Amino acid sequence: MRINERILPVPQRIEYLSGNDVVLGVPGKAFYRIETSFECQDELAKTAVKLLQDTLDGLLNVCSSCADGDVVITLTIGNAPEGIKNPNQGYS
Repeated sequence: MRINERILPVPQRIEYLSGNDVVLGVPGKAFYRIETSFECQDELAKTAVKLLQDTLDGLLNVCSSCADGDVVITLTIGNAPEGIKNPNQGYS
């Protein structure tokens, strides 16, 4: 699954780290947990977190509260790099 195809609004830049693919779970069992490095006070940030949780929950048929595995997904918000069309929305 390409996660950038499931995020709205679509980030203008996504960073892919090197390494092997990571299994996030199997049907009925999540091997991941989602953490944020920011306070969810912004509606866009809240929506991004909820959308990712809902997407993964639906794909694996689990509930968000059950997603407490060893694979950590950390969501951060940073300054947009130069040349981005909408610099007020930075993703990292």
